[in-house]
Amino acid sequence: MEGVYLGVEISMGGAYCKAAYYDPEKKVTKVVYFDDQEYQIPMSIGKIKGKSEWYIGREITKLPRTKVSVIDHLPVFMKGRDKVSIDGEKHSGEELMRIYMVKFLTHVIKVLGKDGIIRLTFCMESVDAALADQLVRISEGLGITRKAVQVINYKEAFLFFCLAKDPKYRRNECMLFELTNYGLFFYEFVMLRGRRPQPVIVNMIQLEKKFDVALLKKPLIQKTMDEKFLEHAKKYFNKKLISSVFLEGEGFKDSSWCKKFKEYICKGRKVYQIEAIYAEGAAANSWIQNDDQYLYLCEGRVPATVSMNVIKQQGAQENELQLVLVKAGTNWYDTRSTIELLLEDSQEIELKVEIFGRRLSNTYKIACPKVENRPIKTTRVELNIAFLSDDYLMIRIKDLGFGELFPSTGLETKEYIRLT
Repeated sequence: MEGVYLGVEISMGGAYCKAAYYDPEKKVTKVVYFDDQEYQIPMSIGKIKGKSEWYIGREITKLPRTKVSVIDHLPVFMKGRDKVSIDGEKHSGEELMRIYMVKFLTHVIKVLGKDGIIRLTFCMESVDAALADQLVRISEGLGITRKAVQVINYKEAFLFFCLAKDPKYRRNECMLFELTNYGLFFYEFVMLRGRRPQPVIVNMIQLEKKFDVALLKKPLIQKTMDEKFLEHAKKYFNKKLISSVFLEGEGFKDSSWCKKFKEYICKGRKVYQIEAIYAEGAAANSWIQNDDQYLYLCEGRVPATVSMNVIKQQGAQENELQLVLVKAGTNWYDTRSTIELLLEDSQEIELKVEIFGRRLSNTYKIACPKVENRPIKTTRVELNIAFLSDDYLMIRIKDLGFGELFPSTGLETKEYIRLT
């Protein structure tokens, strides 16, 4: 099967979907263009009253308005709603998202002339666990295995976008300015030298709040914003070695209004205008996955390594070793760790948490379920670690018993740890 490494971007506010793919032969990411060189499909879904067929995106504009029921900005509209009534029938958010994504992904595959999807990465402004769960289930329904699906945020997408570029683009720092109706966002990509694995860091700052980009057609607004953007650039570029600067968003589609800003950022640097940078970054993630030579550090990535000391028996010998349960830099949504342990005489498990950049580690003692009348080394437990966000984890310890001699009590304990 000739498949594709695909990235899908859900735009801020859930207005559009964009797609990009990674070309392993040319080692580049490419944006998927649809009819008339359009690269974004509105996240709208609708149907003609009394009919069963569904339509998405610009298909809806071709239908008679008086006979169509439509939902725009689908992810935002459905958030917090259990079901919505369309043409007299109740539909859940997941059902509508499934209809939209199946049609969208099917169209993408058709445009690319591929047979299917090898790996798929969705990206959104900030990973919403409920929406991420829906997207994973929808993907599995299309025959894409759970291991082949990831959900990341914009910061992670920018990180992988930069890593997928030729090294000449990122010899020094990379910067991104994104201007939309939601504001001006500034991203900074930094690779720290001399460490293995090599830390790769992305920071983001919102420089301007919500702004109507249509106002940039007015000369007075153009002059004011050009000067303001120039101030931002001077502040955040000061004394930094920068290889590449990327401009993204509808505010930069016609960038003739910001001449002073562009003149400054172009001095000694390469500047590129990008149409779907997060979709390209998601596609790069589908190809790169987790590369052990890098340590990914940004919002959405676990900032700490979690480990414990265990005794491993090899024949007659017992050796103490450190068992890593969670590695720093992994995607929090995908991070799960489950292990079975045989307790000695202790009624608690000690975990070591080492946060990147801090010299001292923290030790947490987690109580095990209380079981009585068990001799030493006859209590088996399951230790499970799951993350609820990138810096908040849940630890669950469950009694598994010891075969027929001591059946499981089913008891369990839970504890929550905030890393930062």
